[in-house]
Amino acid sequence: MVETWSPIEIVMQYYGNETADGGQIPFNFQMISNLGYDSDAYHYSEMINLWFEHMPAGRTPNWVIGNHDKNRVGSRFGTERIDLFNILLLTLPGCSITYNGEEIGMTDVWISWEETVDPQACNNEQDGYEWRSRDPARTPFQWSDAANAGFTTGRSTWLPISADYKRLNVKRERGVALSHLNIFKELQKLRQLATFQDGDAEVKALNKNVLGVKRSLRGNHTYITLLNIFGNIENFNLHEHFANLSAEFEYVLITDRSIKHKGDKVSASSVSLMPHESVVLKSTIRQ
Repeated sequence: MVETWSPIEIVMQYYGNETADGGQIPFNFQMISNLGYDSDAYHYSEMINLWFEHMPAGRTPNWVIGNHDKNRVGSRFGTERIDLFNILLLTLPGCSITYNGEEIGMTDVWISWEETVDPQACNNEQDGYEWRSRDPARTPFQWSDAANAGFTTGRSTWLPISADYKRLNVKRERGVALSHLNIFKELQKLRQLATFQDGDAEVKALNKNVLGVKRSLRGNHTYITLLNIFGNIENFNLHEHFANLSAEFEYVLITDRSIKHKGDKVSASSVSLMPHESVVLKSTIRQ
C-alpha cells in the first residue's frame, strides 16, 4: 500500500511502469477527498470512473471512503448512508479498504480539549482545536457492552469510549439480519462469487439521486447494485440504463431501509427504491 495525497496523475505513477514495478495499492482518495453530504449520483459516478480512466492496464483498483484522518462516514454523510457506502465499496471491483468501526456503524465522538491527544490539535491554540483534531474518528473499537466497550481490561483508554457503545457494538450486531455488521458480512460472501471476482463493472448515475453498479461475467448471474443517495422514493426502468439485462431480478441484499425481502423478485422495467435505500439485485438467469 502506498499513500500520497496528490493529483490522480501523480498517484497513478505509484503503480510503476514498464521498467520499474510500483505499489499494488496506491490509495484511491478520490471519494474520501471529493464527495460530501450534498454530492449527487453524477458526482459519485465521476469520482469512481475517474480512477478507471486513469488506472494502468492490468492493475487493481481500490476504494477508500474512511480513514484515521477524516471524520467517520456516519458523521460526514449521515448515519442513513452507512450501509450505502459499505455496499458501494464492497460491490465495486478490486480492493475495498475499510477503516475500523465503519463495518458496525461507529460515528465520531466529541472530545474535550483536555482529552485531546492529536498533535495536529495539541500543537495549536485551544480556540478552534475541534476542527483541527482527528481524535473524534480514532476512538476505541466497540466490541461489546462490557467496560471500555470490551476494547481493553485496563482502567482507561487512550481516547474516550463513545457513549453509544452499549447499543452499538459487535456483540449486539452479530447475527442480527439487518445490522451494519451482518450486511457487511453478507457483502463479503457476495465478493467470493465469480461475477464479483472477475466480472466487468459499469458504474453510472441513473438520475441525480440514484447510483447504479452493474457487475457481469459471461455464463454467470448479473448483479446490479442500486444506491438511493437522498430522501425521495425513486422509480425507474433498468433497461433504460444498462444493456443486456434479463427481464427479472431477485433481491439478494437489502438494508433496514427496504420494504422488500431477500428472495423477492422484481421486474427490471419497474424498480422502486425507498429513501436512502441500497440493494443488490441478481438476475434470475445466467447470461
